[in-house]
Amino acid sequence: MYSYETRIRYTQIASNGYITPQALLDEFQNCSNFQSDDLGVGLKYLVEHKHGWILAYHEVLFLKRPDSGDEVIVGTNAYKMRGCMGNRNFFLKDMKGEVLAVSDSLWVYMDLENGRMSKVPQEMTDAYLNGSDPCYDMGTHSRKIIVPDDLEHMDDFKIRKSDIDSNGHVNNTVYVALASEFIPEGMEMERLRVEYRKESHYGDTLEAWVKVHKNSVFVVLKVAEVGDTAVVEMIFKDEVEK
Repeated sequence: MYSYETRIRYTQIASNGYITPQALLDEFQNCSNFQSDDLGVGLKYLVEHKHGWILAYHEVLFLKRPDSGDEVIVGTNAYKMRGCMGNRNFFLKDMKGEVLAVSDSLWVYMDLENGRMSKVPQEMTDAYLNGSDPCYDMGTHSRKIIVPDDLEHMDDFKIRKSDIDSNGHVNNTVYVALASEFIPEGMEMERLRVEYRKESHYGDTLEAWVKVHKNSVFVVLKVAEVGDTAVVEMIFKDEVEK
């Protein structure tokens, strides 16, 4: 288990006072990068070996919202690696140890030069799984999101340079930020599921196809010439926390 302490910043909250889904995923992403760097298998290692970790699926369970300024603990645990795949939990806790949010994620190790999946090297497996804690049971669903048939084309988003990460494509948290544009007013997130299907790049136009239910929203982001890039399911609480 790897963790660090931080504070919820004003720039991380939305107008409703809750930390945005993208801000939370940014913290989780930073946490995994900090751990990887400390283990000697971080960005420098990946650049030298022309490899990278690509997120395939992410599920987040929101249990209790922190307030702006609250001190929190962000943590991660890489609990399984097999073949070209790796699984990783993340958590957000208050300073008393109460879990505020938890997530499970599936990653694919890629040869970026050839654009192919690559077996995780033994030195990386040894680094991550040395004394690893067991996975967090959050009632994880199948990572295949069943998309409704009657989606409506709601908007288009032009990909900016600032949306691109070190792997040369749109960072995974950007898709979540775009999908969050369709959260109904007054709704509080309970569970977020994201299936990452294809890459998109600087200059692409992402079409947003949306279906709104009573307590959930489906968003499919796609590039016309490429197909679906990300499928997002957002499930909301029946009652908003006061």
